[in-house]
Amino acid sequence: MSWGAGRGLASVETREDFADALRGLRQASGFTVRAIADSADVRLATVGGWFSGKHVPTPANQDAFRRVLGACGVTADDADAWWAAVMRVRRATQRRAAATPYRGLEAFSVGDSRWFHGREEETDALLDRVRLLTGGGILAVVGASGAGKSSLLSAGLLARIERGDLGARTAVRITPSRLRNPTDLDPRPDIVVVDQAEELWGEAFDAGERRRYLDRLEGLTTDGRHPVVAVVALRADFYAVALTEPTVAAALASDPLVVGPLDEQRVRRVITAPAETAGARVDPALVEVLLAELGVRSQHGLSPSTLPLLSHVLLATWERARTSTLSVADYRQTGGIAGAVEHTAEAVLGTYDVDDRAVAERLLLRLVDLDGPTVTRRLVPLSEVGAVASEVVDDLTDARLVTVDEQFVTITHESLVTTWPRFAELIDAHRDWVVHHRTLTQYAHGWNETGRDRGELLSETRSALYESLLSTGGRREHLNALETEYLTESAAEHHRAADARRRRARVRAALTSALAVMTVLAVAAATFAVSARSRAVSERNDAVEARAIADARVVLAQSRRLRDQDPALSAQLAVAAYETDPSFDARSAVLDTTASAFPTRVVGSAGPTQSVLDEAGRVLAVGYSSGSVDLYSDDSDDASAFAQAPPARLSTDAGPVQSLAVDAAGTRLAIGSATGVAVYDLAALDRPRRVATLPLDTTAQSIAFRPGGAELAVGTAASTVLRWAYETPASPTRLDLPGAGNTVVAYTPDGGRVLGAGNGRTLAVWDAVSGAPLFAVPFDGSTYRYLDLDVSPDGTTLATGSTGREVARWTVGGDGLLTGLAPLGQFASYATSVAFDRTGQFLAAGSADASTLVWDARTGDEVTEFPGPATVGSVAFDRTGSLITSDGAGTTRQWRLPGPDLPGPTASVFTLVHRQGGPSVLAGVGVRGDGAVLWPAGTGGVEPPPTTLRPGPGVSYSGASALSWDSSTAAIGTTTGGVELWDVSDPARPARLGAIDAVVPLLVGGLAFTADGRNLLLSQQDAPDLAVLDLADLAAPRAVSTFAVTGLPSLSVFRTDRAIVHVATSAAAVETWDLTDPARPVRVGALTGLPAGANAVALSADDAVLAVGTADGTVTLVDATDPAETRVLGRTGADTEVYSLAFDADGERLVGGTSIDSAWIWDVRDPTTPRPYAALSAIGERVNDAVFVGATSLVAGGAGGTVRQWTVDPEFAVENLCSRAGALVTEREWADLLPGVNYDPPCDEAAPRAPR
Repeated sequence: MSWGAGRGLASVETREDFADALRGLRQASGFTVRAIADSADVRLATVGGWFSGKHVPTPANQDAFRRVLGACGVTADDADAWWAAVMRVRRATQRRAAATPYRGLEAFSVGDSRWFHGREEETDALLDRVRLLTGGGILAVVGASGAGKSSLLSAGLLARIERGDLGARTAVRITPSRLRNPTDLDPRPDIVVVDQAEELWGEAFDAGERRRYLDRLEGLTTDGRHPVVAVVALRADFYAVALTEPTVAAALASDPLVVGPLDEQRVRRVITAPAETAGARVDPALVEVLLAELGVRSQHGLSPSTLPLLSHVLLATWERARTSTLSVADYRQTGGIAGAVEHTAEAVLGTYDVDDRAVAERLLLRLVDLDGPTVTRRLVPLSEVGAVASEVVDDLTDARLVTVDEQFVTITHESLVTTWPRFAELIDAHRDWVVHHRTLTQYAHGWNETGRDRGELLSETRSALYESLLSTGGRREHLNALETEYLTESAAEHHRAADARRRRARVRAALTSALAVMTVLAVAAATFAVSARSRAVSERNDAVEARAIADARVVLAQSRRLRDQDPALSAQLAVAAYETDPSFDARSAVLDTTASAFPTRVVGSAGPTQSVLDEAGRVLAVGYSSGSVDLYSDDSDDASAFAQAPPARLSTDAGPVQSLAVDAAGTRLAIGSATGVAVYDLAALDRPRRVATLPLDTTAQSIAFRPGGAELAVGTAASTVLRWAYETPASPTRLDLPGAGNTVVAYTPDGGRVLGAGNGRTLAVWDAVSGAPLFAVPFDGSTYRYLDLDVSPDGTTLATGSTGREVARWTVGGDGLLTGLAPLGQFASYATSVAFDRTGQFLAAGSADASTLVWDARTGDEVTEFPGPATVGSVAFDRTGSLITSDGAGTTRQWRLPGPDLPGPTASVFTLVHRQGGPSVLAGVGVRGDGAVLWPAGTGGVEPPPTTLRPGPGVSYSGASALSWDSSTAAIGTTTGGVELWDVSDPARPARLGAIDAVVPLLVGGLAFTADGRNLLLSQQDAPDLAVLDLADLAAPRAVSTFAVTGLPSLSVFRTDRAIVHVATSAAAVETWDLTDPARPVRVGALTGLPAGANAVALSADDAVLAVGTADGTVTLVDATDPAETRVLGRTGADTEVYSLAFDADGERLVGGTSIDSAWIWDVRDPTTPRPYAALSAIGERVNDAVFVGATSLVAGGAGGTVRQWTVDPEFAVENLCSRAGALVTEREWADLLPGVNYDPPCDEAAPRAPR
């Protein structure tokens, strides 16, 4: 039989058949396995696995397999028959695998329903909810990673629907990455299950794509002809960010189905029922061992993160079982709950040599997506993996660590990251590179998908960044062929551009030389020596300047990379780059620091650091792992005064500082260590004096001074709280907290209660005088642990940091009883520390994920988030209301509150309006907001607090808004085609004047007042008609006329001298209309032939220049001196669609909101040659509108409801940053971040510097 010709392959059904066929092929070829592997350029281990029947090729290495066939003499046509045999064997293997009752890290599929146990209650509840949604709608399913959401949806819900439990209704499961447009489903089912919806917030979707996906999904659910029920499954750690998307916010907020922990009885079913269904059994002794090691015998049940581990270890035990009973001995061979996944994974990598292991590690890094500290699995196209890595995919697939289909490869479950130490360490070691690599992959795909358009190539700055990143750690090996081509072509494009610049320079020089040649010849002899010397000096200076500019670009690239990780260093590097080369990019980065949260910092010795203050916020103590404590004192109102003053240093011999406390008066300091507690007198801060010592045989984990008394509470590593009257020699009093351990402590502000908490959710309250217990939550056996405590200044609220990645809260009753409140936060790791500010207005928490969150302590609303580069060890508030954080790398930071976001808007900001010199800024907020927002404004910009203009009963605002030219009247558009008018002459006391409804049939998209305030122009969304209102009686506005433009109108602007309006339209035109007689509008001109649809128009204050922004990003400047005869003066633009435009008071600068995350500023002092000035991106979301306020401020509003304020004077920005920077970037930090770039920190030499 000739296998080479493909004959006989129809009988190949099993791995054994396949191996026999391959061996016959090899024997016929006369080659050895090694020779075939060498000829095909495929790993010997891979080829050997195929020939032995150990492995079957996966779709990931189809190309490699075809090369092996070619090495054996198989033609391309016959290779197709071989591949058909491969797929037949794989399907048969999958069918046999389906007979295995345990799924390992894989989710249960629809066909696995008979093995799926433990979630019967959730399946019934989900079916009931879907059954009730007969008219369509969105139903949310939320659960932690590992809780079993995918299995519940497939083996639970979909299997039951397939069985007919919902009658004839049909259902289909999709994921966003696999089907990017849910409306492409054909035929359309009755129920769409969107699994892994968190992919929408991953690198595969930008904000616009996510919004379109959700809008399309919502459209399916509201389709009157065939409304669909959408069941959306979301990982719990994406819950908070998903709430910002209006499409799913209601479903998430209104009773989502939560996939929670499994109790003991259900865990027993998960363990035993699948084996029993398969005709086997689990030894009762093994059941008890598993329950004990899982720690499920508590009211909190099995942690969701542990469920995949249980499933994996059960599969591994099943595969090792020698009889029909799964025994403890079989289980022990797997490595146990904690080690089974690692055991499986290391068994695969253990067969690799150094080179193959490196290939596997690079593949693993490509399979994850990082969002800050959060790790999610990534769906990777097989085309991205490459031929070499595809061979590794085989082994990982056989071990069920990755999953492969015809198009994609992905890790089987996120728990692989947390349970395989090598993988977790790999990610930590390459975290920054992974983020950059993901971005590069996206850019390269975009370039390839647009036909390799040169416009998609990297900018010169980004190219420099990637060249810097690729110069270390063998990172070029991480790139696939497409990414390498993309970088090479980007570099070549920059070389071509540089050559063109040099050619132009040579031509100019040649022309100049030709004109002056006679003069040059006349004086050449006399000046030859001087000229030669001058040229040498000039060339040397040019080379130095070129190197400095190149270095500045590298510095700027690092500044951008650090912006969301270490804002203080990011801001300093931005200034350093700007001081060397004040380029467009550097200027943009410097200006962005004025609208960002960047702290003042103090750099101490390396290692974990914590800081505490006295009650007045006057004395700050910062403790280090070196055992030293720095002491600062400050009575000023300068928020950066601590960082400006040198500290007093207290050195101890007790080892690392484990805990720290300052008493209310700032006169006593307590330091906890592994050997006890020491108390110091701070009467002379520069000479602290030890006054008491408490030796301990356990670590002092936490310390608190009792207000109004010479007593300390000490939380220890043991299950006790100690009360120590440190001014007397008596031994401390013990308060037992059974089972707790790792105890943390706090007092109520009146000193009447002492609180302790620790492991296993242990929590207790005692009377601080008698020591009598008042309240207790006993040890529950879980791994949940409280890490820090603080009580609000009024003594009514207790907040705790915890290993549950949340801030748990309770009300504190007068009798000491605690009543639970809703927890705050969705950290990606432990909430390590908590603190209330001195007024009780704010509550802050730091996390091991390096972030710090601040909430309104009364409402629980998030106020701001501060990023960081390392675990936050402590949080505290100083006397100015600033937040002080200390981290695990030895740095303490002061952050100003309430943060960079201007308060007020609660939904998308669509319009911002300010009349130069006027007293207010008005924000038009979308339909999901509380209303429009009005801020007072002065010469320095916006001045909170804001006032909200709330719509009348039954009215919703559309987001359109306008201010009369004297800033006394505000107009707010409605979703029903009307407008409400407000008296805003006093921004702090607005009053509703009048309203008119249904002037136009659709949502109001734009509003504009005539200069005299007598009329208001109103445009609607998605229709060509505009309406004119008469405002003679503001209490009763009335419509007097309508007119239509060609295309759809967007924004409009009136001239100051006459009732003439310029209307931007989608027909690539700006139409000019005369409304002198508002009852009879007359078109008097049009600017046509624009490069794309016109979105925005703006007029300079003297009406001389009209600016037009179009959908392709072009900004056209037009001579509008004669409104009927406009002519183009010049053009500039942005790198994306322009949404809005506004001039400054002098007409010298123009700002535009854009469709990405930037507000662009152009210098238009000469409108014939406008130049980009800056692109401000600190807002981090689409900029719908932006306006200048005062002489140097700019305010922009975004699609997410964010409003921020910048200064547009770079020199002021530099001065502001340098005055607040605190410790400047150290030589070591510089060398780590910028190898090969000379150390050149920003600001002047007088600025404080950190220790080197």
